[in-house]
Amino acid sequence: MSGLTWRACPTCGIAPTDSRQRCYVCGSDTCELWDKDQCAEHCEITVGAWQNYTRLTNNPLSVKRRPPTALGYHPIRGVGVWAELPVREWKKQRPGMGHRTDLEKT
Repeated sequence: MSGLTWRACPTCGIAPTDSRQRCYVCGSDTCELWDKDQCAEHCEITVGAWQNYTRLTNNPLSVKRRPPTALGYHPIRGVGVWAELPVREWKKQRPGMGHRTDLEKT
């Protein structure tokens, strides 16, 4: 267990992994855990914007634009974390800064 780290498991959520990056609980491949700063940096937005996007839970118009849900808190660092792969997928579907998504295409 010398290479033990904490990563995101698609089956278990946050789980301890070995150096091969497989979940100790179920054996699934895992991905990195990112905090809000890392998510915002990857998505090329401010941390404040990331936090605002993640709070858009009650707005039905925001369902498609909402980033992935946080997995919970990192067991050692005590900060909210997201799985890396869903954040990367979310960024791919974003139209970009200043893009109007409320206008109909003609």
